[in-house]
Amino acid sequence: MEEKKIITPREVYLYYDALEMENRQLRDRVAYLEEHCVIADKFYNSALGVGVVAELHGVDPNTVRSYIGKGLIPCHPRSMDAKFLIRGSDALRLDFQKLRRMR
Repeated sequence: MEEKKIITPREVYLYYDALEMENRQLRDRVAYLEEHCVIADKFYNSALGVGVVAELHGVDPNTVRSYIGKGLIPCHPRSMDAKFLIRGSDALRLDFQKLRRMR
């Protein structure tokens, strides 16, 4: 038969205190994120030019055009023949380090 472990009131209190501290840290983190993060979906209907997207991510505009040409970055439906546009929500979610590995 397995011996039951007796939990002392002190152990219960320390566990509870640790949970409370973690809860406070999580609440602080959520508050920070709510204040400082951008909800990309709000920019779904925005159309950004190649230069703006390149500047946003610190890359060359030709890199953005190249990735569009390879189908790695989707174009906004309002794109013209000579001018590429990218949805704002897509532009905010781009990860150029990941795109470099895909090319």
